[in-house]
Amino acid sequence: MDSMTWDNLLDEYFFAKILRPDTESSYRKVMNTFLVFAGVDNRPAQVTRQQVLAWRRYV
Repeated sequence: MDSMTWDNLLDEYFFAKILRPDTESSYRKVMNTFLVFAGVDNRPAQVTRQQVLAWRRYV
């Protein structure tokens, strides 16, 4: 799991859910805003609860 990338994570989520293409695109945009905030080098397994809460307040 530590080696999972953000794109891998979304691809797995999209595979498990039935979503419209526009919804998938929207989720990718939200992910990108988080990556700009948290740093693109972070892997999903490295994200802390504090980072998510800070980002939520930021947006």
